[in-house]
Amino acid sequence: MGNIYLVRHGQSYQNAGLTQEINSGMTHLGHLQAINAGLLLQEKAQSLNLITSPFLRTIETANILKRLLHVVSHTTDPSLREVPYILPHEGYEFEFSFGVPFSIGERSSNAIKIMEENFEQYQIRLHEFVLGLKNDLDYLIVSHGMVIYNLYELLTDKKVTWPDWSERVPNGSIIDVYNRRITFNDGVQNYYEHYLWSS
Repeated sequence: MGNIYLVRHGQSYQNAGLTQEINSGMTHLGHLQAINAGLLLQEKAQSLNLITSPFLRTIETANILKRLLHVVSHTTDPSLREVPYILPHEGYEFEFSFGVPFSIGERSSNAIKIMEENFEQYQIRLHEFVLGLKNDLDYLIVSHGMVIYNLYELLTDKKVTWPDWSERVPNGSIIDVYNRRITFNDGVQNYYEHYLWSS
């Protein structure tokens, strides 16, 4: 398999708490994070096949990256869309989770599904996406936080021991899959790397 870089989209208006719109675009900070991710990738990446989620924030991120990097192809793949969202049903106190939804009280059987997909279907679509990648190509994949987290585990066949972050894959982060490194950036020029220790 060639090199694979996973990039989480820049901060969206939804991430910033400015809207509840699921398909919101990026904030000014989000654009800066995308630019900085592109500049960081210039040092590492050569000819890339760019694949993005169909959500607006990932497409905006990808359009910025395309201007900064040597991209040989660009496709949008619905397999990379956001994970199923779950909202609390009245009378239940839920914690928000991008992965398996859960509540403080009961499981999510009484939750309201925003997207017509369950978590098992989500896992299947990601697995099929990974199987469709070609071994001799380098990829730049722009998607969402939990999608990237799950893609990393599928691509490496490892469970990840993450550092103690408030967010596992912050906006604008880059994961270099086969070198097992994640690069954080704050949207300006500050960035730092962690190794991802897998077991």
